[in-house]
Amino acid sequence: MKKCFLFAAFLLVAAQVSIPLRAEETAGPSSPEMKQKAEKRIEKRMEALTKNLGLSADQQTAVKAALEAQRDKMADVRKETGEKKKAIRADTDKQITSVLNDQQKAKYEKMVSERKDKIKKSWSHKKGAKDSEY
Repeated sequence: MKKCFLFAAFLLVAAQVSIPLRAEETAGPSSPEMKQKAEKRIEKRMEALTKNLGLSADQQTAVKAALEAQRDKMADVRKETGEKKKAIRADTDKQITSVLNDQQKAKYEKMVSERKDKIKKSWSHKKGAKDSEY
């Protein structure tokens, strides 16, 4: 029974740990590099819309403002969602650790830490691969 519980706890932690790292990476354009990439996406979209729709200068200004507003709103939503998920994961972590003895807590914390490191390594590798493609 204990083994089943520990296995279930491990699976829960594995799922919980993978989500926050991803949320942190997509929390919105906070770094100058991310802001620059977001701006380039808007520029590319503007070029396509202008070419395909034949937008006038006034229309271009209005459409660009709408795209920038969308970017900002989406960043806020991602941040809010990430914060809510983080709170839920913290609560679940408290519930799990409350039923563990000291030895189990130490193992659990080690499992969580190893899982976080593995995910960070995986994401940094994927991010590096994406950057090198361009």
